[in-house]
This record gives sequence, structure tokens and C-alpha cells, in this order.
Amino acid sequence: MPVPSAPPPKPLGGARAMLSPKQVALAAGVSESTIKRLVDDGSLKAERTAGGHRRIRLGDALRWVRSRGCGQLDPAALSAAVPALEGAAGVDLCDRTAVLHRYAQALEAGEDAVTTGLAVALFVAGAELSVVLEEPIRGRYAALRSRCDHPSRECVVLHRALANSIAAAGRLRDLIRDGADTATLPADAPTMALADVGYEVDSLPVHLAATVAAAAGYDVTNLGPSVPAEVLGGTADRVRPDLLWVSAGGAGRADAAAVAEALAEAARACEATGGTLLVHGDALPADAPGERVNSLSALARRLAG
Repeated sequence: MPVPSAPPPKPLGGARAMLSPKQVALAAGVSESTIKRLVDDGSLKAERTAGGHRRIRLGDALRWVRSRGCGQLDPAALSAAVPALEGAAGVDLCDRTAVLHRYAQALEAGEDAVTTGLAVALFVAGAELSVVLEEPIRGRYAALRSRCDHPSRECVVLHRALANSIAAAGRLRDLIRDGADTATLPADAPTMALADVGYEVDSLPVHLAATVAAAAGYDVTNLGPSVPAEVLGGTADRVRPDLLWVSAGGAGRADAAAVAEALAEAARACEATGGTLLVHGDALPADAPGERVNSLSALARRLAG
């Protein structure tokens, strides 16, 4: 099966995007005077234009809006700076059932603007990154995947859904990078390489894990799905990552021999380079080497620690 490609990215704004107090006020459901007061007392970081007007960087605005909680976000108010938010229009972000229902509809219909918009909106509204990645992104894809008893039956729908899910995770990664204090990682940033060695239709976790790692400040090398053992080992030998994540999804459909060979090569490489092997997936053998990480939330905690 060919590996799906993500839809071309839409403009996201950027770390240099500047917002007015009015835009931030509308997004957070407070008065413009409240934002100005927060800026003036130092609670909300801002800059002044040559004319003395207050301007708030996108990253600072997002951090403050995230602290307000989902009931305080109007996605439309920030859509000029974060165009992806347009896709979340009309959905109550505090209504979990409504969010998941709309996301599932859009995922099956191929409405990538909506799936990405809802994922970005949930994160901007204050949800933890790993939670958004687990649900709706991974959870709704898994639900769609479970309805397909054979990949060829809904090949187009699944491949499109996988590509759109990868795109949503990538947009979140871009948004976090745009909101970072610096545009580049420090030279001593920890490193992580990732690869999926299972059934490629079930390879979404490797892309989601890469987003978690990037958000944690890791310098990430994502090899993607269907990585042969020799490529995995060669990359680990060359990159020498602090952490090597190997996922194997698609139990019953993944090539068990190829999975075992890849895991053995990953373990060898980690032993040779001093790295730590993390493994994940329902196609792992019971005696798989490495440290099992069963969820993206667990990975986030592991990286934070």
C-alpha cells in the first residue's frame, strides 16, 4: 500500500504574528480594557508600536488564552492569526460529544480543514497536547479503522483519513513551534528518533509521538512507517538518539518476522550508542525488548521526567 501524503499546509500565522488587545479580548471572552490592564501590570507580555499601541505576540496570546479554559475561547477571533481555527467554527468546544461527532464526520468525509481546526482549537482552548492527540485524533481514526474489515474495502477513505490525521498532528506541532520563545532548538537539545515497523495503515502513533517529542523540546527524526530493520539500525547508528521510539501497530496484519527483526536491530543500536529504546503497539511480541510506553500521555510524562 502506498504511504499517504499529508494535504498541503495552510498558513498558520507564526511566532512573529502580533495581535491587538481587542483580538485577544474577543478570543478570551473578556473586555478590551481587561487585556490592556493585564498588559500594563505585566500579567500579559506585550510590546509597543512606534505609535504606542499595545501588541501581543501570538505565542504569548496563546499561552494566556490556553489558561482561560475551553469555555472562554472564540476560535473566530484568532482565525486571522491562526487560520486553522476557521475549521472549528460553530462547534462548542466544551461539548465533548459534539466535538467528537463533528470530528468523526469530517474525518470520514475528508474535511481536513475541520479535523485540523478542531484539533488546533481544542489545544488553544487549554487541552493537554497528548489528550488532543489521543482523542479526537487517534481515537476517531481508530474508530473509523475498526469499521473496515479489510483495507481494500475503504482504502480511499482510510488513506485520506490517515493523511488528514497526520496533518492535524503536524499543524499542532507547527503551532507549538510558533509559540516557542525561540525559533531554533538549543545545540544541547535531547534527541529522539522514531519509526513504525508494523502495518502501515495503523502507523498513526509514530506521527503523534513525534509531535509529543517536539513539544517536549526534543530534536526529532521521524522515519515514518514501514521502516526496514537495516534503515532503522543505520539511522540509530548515525543519529545516535537519546531515545529511539519503535511502534508496531496492526496486530494480525503486521509482518511478525519483520517486526521482530526491526526490534532486535533497534535494541542492538541502542546498546551500541547508549540510547534508550521505547516501544509501543499491539503488534509487539510479548518478549519485545525496550521500555513499553502504552499511551501518548505516558510518553509525555516520560519525556517530561
